Order: sequence, then C-alpha cells, then structure tokens
Amino acid sequence: MTKRKILIIINPISGTGKHQSVVVAAQEMLKGDEFEYELAFTKARNHATELSAEAAKAGVDIVAAVGGDGTMHEVAKGLVGTTTAMAILPRGSGNGLARNMGIPMKLKNAIEVLKNAKTMKIDTVLINEDRFFGVAGIGFDALIAWKFAEFGKRGLQSYIKISLSEWAKYKPVEVELEIDGKKYFKTAFLMSFANSSQFGNNAVISPNASIVDGLIDVCVMKEFPSHQAPGIATRMFTNSIDKSRYLEVIQGKDIKVKQEFDFCHLDGEPVKLGNEMHIRVDPKSLNIVVPGIEYSMNKSYIEKFKEKLVSSINN
Repeated sequence: MTKRKILIIINPISGTGKHQSVVVAAQEMLKGDEFEYELAFTKARNHATELSAEAAKAGVDIVAAVGGDGTMHEVAKGLVGTTTAMAILPRGSGNGLARNMGIPMKLKNAIEVLKNAKTMKIDTVLINEDRFFGVAGIGFDALIAWKFAEFGKRGLQSYIKISLSEWAKYKPVEVELEIDGKKYFKTAFLMSFANSSQFGNNAVISPNASIVDGLIDVCVMKEFPSHQAPGIATRMFTNSIDKSRYLEVIQGKDIKVKQEFDFCHLDGEPVKLGNEMHIRVDPKSLNIVVPGIEYSMNKSYIEKFKEKLVSSINN
C-alpha cells in the first residue's frame, strides 16, 4: 500500500507555544504503514509558504499548518491551485478559519481529522497581489492587528487589552467602494471582507459567510455609541451580529476599495497594501482537509452549507 505523504509545518512562536506536544502526538498517531510524515519548523516570515509550495511540487498529499491563522495563511498561499490539501492543527491565538470549518481545537482530535483526510475545495480571495482565506479588514480591526503584532504577548486577553486602549482615540474611516460595478461611500468603524465567518475565538463578523459560495461578504460596521459596545460584542460571540442595526453586509465577487489609510489585515496578519485595493474571489482554488459530521460544527454553518459540504467532500 502506498503511504500517504504528510508535511507538518510548525510555527514555533505562534499562539502560546507548547508545540512539542504536536511532535509527540504525531509520533504516537501517525506511525504505521498508512502515513509517511516529516516535520518542518518555520524560521522567518513567509517561510511556511516556501515550504508548502516545495511540498506541493514534490507530490506531498497533505501539508498540515500548526499554529494560528497567520501560519494557516502562509501555508495556504503555497498550496493554492495545487492538488495538495491543507490540514490545520490549531495552536494559535484565534484559529478563525479552523473554527469556521469545525476543526477540533483539541490536538488529538484535529490529528484524527488529518488522518481521515476528507477534503473539499474552498474559495480563496485575491487582494491586489496578495491573498487571504478567512477574513481581511480595514479600520479598527486592522489597527488592532498591527498593535497586537507589536505587543509581544499573544492570546485573547492581550487582544482585549489593546482594543480597550485604542478605543477612545480611534476615528472612523471614510471608504469608497465599488462592488460588482455599483458604487458606495461609507463611513466605517471597521470594514471586513469575509470569505469565512469569523475573526477567531468564535467572534463572528458575518454569520452567513460561506467559503464555497463564490462571494465575499463586505461587512460595514458603522460608528456606534460606547454604551452599545457590550451588546455588539455579545452579538459577535453569539453568532447574531447580523441582527445589529450597526452592521451592513453587502455581497459581491469583485470589489474595489479606496481608503484614507494604507493598512489592513489579512487573516489577522497586518499588511500595507496601499490606499487602493482590488478584491476578487478565486473560486474553489484550495483543497482543505475537513472534519466528518461526527465533530461538532457551528450549527448555522451546518444548516446553511451542509449540502454543499457533503457534495464537495472526496470520499
């Protein structure tokens, strides 16, 4: 029997560390005649992209990203348009795409998903000369992504601390949009471009976003009074932010953005792409390992996209 080749790419500084547990779990769970795996540790920014692209060229079946959304982002960029599938072993701070896909946060369960190797093709999104897979954004969340990257200490508590610190001095941004040829002018507290549903840590910005529908959800969060902040936060963490009068969602395939600043985030990673951005869907361009129905997924995700998920899975 031909062994399935797996490359496990580990970002040793992602999330809160403890990646030695991945090494031990892989030794325990991937031994035997079915798998042939290797471990690789990233050494610099974009190293994971180089490693995953090389693996795809070498005919590796699955590349597993060990870390958070930043690691996932880099690994996925090297696999777009190839037959090699990406698996995610979530070890980061937010794990937004993994949570959206219903991938278990417990390491051994995530490795079981990897071993089962059910795959589907998902949309990815081009943004200028770059790409993202879950959520990109400008405005407040982009600012916090920059501050978070500079902060040093990872985790949800750090993210909340930075957000509260920046809140009082933040001013909304003026944005000119063109979505599938129609123009809009928006003043936004934040603006997210959602391929998947959430930022991470189950903070959902677009409950109805789908990674298989060929559309981007442009989520415009209007400025809101400070006393509304707890309610908005509650809605994000209870999958009901789309019911807020402060959020407007416009769907489209081809989006042009002009903003007064040049910073944004791609899957939580801070980048500068200039004042103008061109965002467009690249349908079904990435193979990704997904869990079977036996794992608990977000209920709204199952109800709305189960049919598409099941039809896309390669048994």
